[in-house]
Amino acid sequence: MEKRIEEEKQKKIKLDNTSSIERLEALVQPLTEYLNMKQHKGYNGNVPILGPSRREQLEMDHQHKIQNYNNRLIASPPTPFEQRIPPIKNEKLVKEEIYTTIIGILKNLQKIKSSTKN
Repeated sequence: MEKRIEEEKQKKIKLDNTSSIERLEALVQPLTEYLNMKQHKGYNGNVPILGPSRREQLEMDHQHKIQNYNNRLIASPPTPFEQRIPPIKNEKLVKEEIYTTIIGILKNLQKIKSSTKN
């Protein structure tokens, strides 16, 4: 319980700092946790059975859609003026990927700045 309270205090401190990498990480963290959460499928005796995470499920669904799209292209190639749009990733996955990429870039820039100061 004390650990949870301490984590909440740290999260609040990070969110209060309006323009920091830590704030960005704190804002993205709930989305990452949501995507990484395993789905509960039941019990085997007293042991919980966990299915794939939401992230894994969304990525499997996307791969399945891509495979179907590719199969349709092979079976029936588009005509010269026909446009077929490939399936896009789930919005939550795309947003999280963008946010974590931006955070990574900012951290690298911060490292470069601190190394040039020394």
